[in-house]
Amino acid sequence: MSATPDQTTTKFLQAKSTASVMLAQANTMKEYKKIIVVLLSSKDSGSEDEKSSTSSIKTVDLADDKMMQR
Repeated sequence: MSATPDQTTTKFLQAKSTASVMLAQANTMKEYKKIIVVLLSSKDSGSEDEKSSTSSIKTVDLADDKMMQR
């Protein structure tokens, strides 16, 4: 028997996966911190039950930071 995760667990795991991918794309500590701030602010903007899906996570444009570092 395999247990199927409920909808809340599925949303949590999707958000966790998306956050991991976003953090893995950071090339510098500055980019990493910027992503952390975005992830935390997107989490604070909604309730835990209904808005914890990946759709509530904003994307971060790191191109601007990379241009400044050159």
